[in-house]
Amino acid sequence: MAVVRVYVKDDSLSIEVKNFLRENGVSFTEYDVDKYPSMRQEAMALTKGVDAFPVVLVDGKVIFGKKTVSELKREFKVKGKLEKYVSKFFEVREQIKSSIPAIERKKAWDGLESKNFLVGVTSGLPTADRATVIEEVASNLGKGCDVMRIDIESYNHLTPKDKDDLKHLSEAQGMKWAIHGDVTVDFTQADKEIWEHADLSLKEYIKMVKDLKALYVNFHAAVYPQPQIHEGVYKSNRRYLGPDGKGIYETLKKSAGAKKHYITEFARNYNLEDMWRTLSGRAQRELQYAGNKEPTLEAVMKKIGLEKDDKEEIRKKFHELLHGELLEEGHFNEDITEWMAYCIVAWWLYDRGDPMWTTICGSASPDKLIEGHRDDQIKMVDAVAGAYIRGHFEKYLNKLSSEGVMILFENPDARGGEGRGQRRFRLMRPTHIYHVIKVIGHPNIRLSIDWEHIAMHGYDPWDEAKSFPLDIGEFVVNTDVNSHPGVNHLMHPVERGDVNLYKLLWELRKRGFKKGYLTYEWGGGRAPEQRWGETIIALKSMAKMLDARIPPEELPPEFFGLGPAEVELEKRIMERNMFKPIEGTLEFPELAHGWMSGELVKKSPRKLETWAREEFR
Repeated sequence: MAVVRVYVKDDSLSIEVKNFLRENGVSFTEYDVDKYPSMRQEAMALTKGVDAFPVVLVDGKVIFGKKTVSELKREFKVKGKLEKYVSKFFEVREQIKSSIPAIERKKAWDGLESKNFLVGVTSGLPTADRATVIEEVASNLGKGCDVMRIDIESYNHLTPKDKDDLKHLSEAQGMKWAIHGDVTVDFTQADKEIWEHADLSLKEYIKMVKDLKALYVNFHAAVYPQPQIHEGVYKSNRRYLGPDGKGIYETLKKSAGAKKHYITEFARNYNLEDMWRTLSGRAQRELQYAGNKEPTLEAVMKKIGLEKDDKEEIRKKFHELLHGELLEEGHFNEDITEWMAYCIVAWWLYDRGDPMWTTICGSASPDKLIEGHRDDQIKMVDAVAGAYIRGHFEKYLNKLSSEGVMILFENPDARGGEGRGQRRFRLMRPTHIYHVIKVIGHPNIRLSIDWEHIAMHGYDPWDEAKSFPLDIGEFVVNTDVNSHPGVNHLMHPVERGDVNLYKLLWELRKRGFKKGYLTYEWGGGRAPEQRWGETIIALKSMAKMLDARIPPEELPPEFFGLGPAEVELEKRIMERNMFKPIEGTLEFPELAHGWMSGELVKKSPRKLETWAREEFR
């Protein structure tokens, strides 16, 4: 450890420098030259007669205070010899850093900020605060973050002035922007109107990211509940598309399994009497077309080739009739539910051995998943949702590469609070989104994880994190963070020393998360003065620890807001009070003072107050 002596005049050693030394574990002795003339002579001898304070002596090497060479020359009218001492040292902080290579700042987590994990904040929703985009951004600009993610509520939300102001702020403040896309855009919907709106939004957001030079645009991977739950909303008079944006019939006719499923489900609406009536009606019309204007029952029965009590053959014949009529182009019944559209796509994926199916559902067939456990249905829905996402993005992959646009998919919330804790939505689990991204296989499509969103759907974030795939961190670019993530989505400020939150981030770090953004999403109806707390400081501390690969069980005191000076103070307080528990229980006299201090107390009792004030200095 270096030996540091500091000669000061009129308290010329700033609090900033003192704190810097203490935080880095540097022990130093401070001498006030106004009080001790001998120290002034010693300092003047070190500086060759130049009266410039503070004077810092590090292992016998003299360093001047925080004035530039030109300022010192003007003040003391010294030429030549001053440059010998101060030409390489302009600020005391930098001087101490460069002069003491062995001090504890060499610890892996030390330094002002992490280089690989940047801290971000959200701007807030303009409509919620009745503010413009720039007003929202400006209100959060001075929080000390590295990145601000702007909540854009529609692709046409930004005015030309907004864009100009954001560009100016970026250049003037060095701020990096990211974008959160419209939370109503759903790339997993089969409904034609919603599919087309999502496609248009995607195209416009790509332009916006390029124009603002944003780091990424973040979309919720899905918005609506699972279609078997949600089908009552969009049932009739809707048109449904396949993942490629063409009518669902185009997907249906490519898959034998989809055709069979569709016919079977359609036939569920008919009982045996309805089937017989349909078959006999069809036979009667065919006889009439052949010239038999009034066919008899015997002729109709002969035409059908079945007896009325032959139940299995009637069902078989009826299915053959449906297959011939319903699946012909122009006769396909589009009055179906989105759940039926999802089932058609599921069979199409299964029949072709699509990796979007096999990575999420394995070798299970759609009928087994449909009739299986709720978790099985979730797998099927998420595989099909992934196919719809892929269908949207396939035609834009080259553009993402050429424009340098990054797309992030975030695990969604329970929109509007509907079904919280009931696992009712699509792509709720980051692992399934990871599989979708991996199958798409483009480096500019990555994952964003929101821990509170996991909790909102009834999953435990810590259990989920422990079950993540071993390489999921390589696909994560951002994680939204709050202390105490729970089902109510309170957006709690991040607290210093939140080990539980750090454990979540550590699970990602172990799985390849080496670089990215830690974004604080504020909100929850809190007053402005309650939104932040120590969030930015806490996150920057976590970022440094992640960068240094420090596991939760080895976190240093600095993580909890305790620097070397605070730790030393705590030790002194504990040492002073270590015998308090047994005070008054001993038979022999308890000596609070030695002989000299005891005599001084008798003569001047008020000295105790002075000592108490100075004890921990």
